[in-house]
Amino acid sequence: MIARHLSLSLAVLVFAVIAAAPAQAEQLDLSNVSSTGSPEPVRTGFYAETALGTFMTLGGADGYSNMEAFLSLGVGYDIFDAFAVGVQFQLAPSAGDCYGPSDAYCSGSSAQGSSTFTMAALDLVLSYKLEVFDRLYVPFRVFGGMADFTPLPRADMGASAGAGDVWVPTGGAATGIEYATRFDHFTIGLEISARFVPSTVNMMALAIYPQVKYTF
Repeated sequence: MIARHLSLSLAVLVFAVIAAAPAQAEQLDLSNVSSTGSPEPVRTGFYAETALGTFMTLGGADGYSNMEAFLSLGVGYDIFDAFAVGVQFQLAPSAGDCYGPSDAYCSGSSAQGSSTFTMAALDLVLSYKLEVFDRLYVPFRVFGGMADFTPLPRADMGASAGAGDVWVPTGGAATGIEYATRFDHFTIGLEISARFVPSTVNMMALAIYPQVKYTF
């Protein structure tokens, strides 16, 4: 009888150990920091970012252009947690707004410019971000560089006779909101930027775009 009870007790003990083994293994895994779900600290350092949004120009005979596509690519480095410096390239078309000096120019009787053109800009960017909640920031950016327009919105933008494009100085600012996700390396955001082109055309360019940044 005693041997029978011992055998039954041993079987129950073995079954309990086998049943508890997966749970024990899972509990041991939880001692690993990377498997606890604890958020990684916000990364800083070298980063790459890209944005795809909408773009329009203001000014000209019609007041504003059609809404067109906008592309931005950039790289940068976080010098401090809140301050970064970078370089960006932006590409966008403008259509349906004439920047000619006269009504005759914009009516099509003059062939000295185009109401449809593409802007390609290369800028130096200085960025500062203000943390408003945990991992949530408001960025402030100023940028300046050179922009290429082709074909020319106006023939008197300083280009040589017969030139199809010209590089002119330009600059602007941007702000929005960004969130350092708990998916390590990735930050997402939504921004609006305003660019001023003072060379002859006195053009203002606006862009609204979601942005993704990867910090290495």
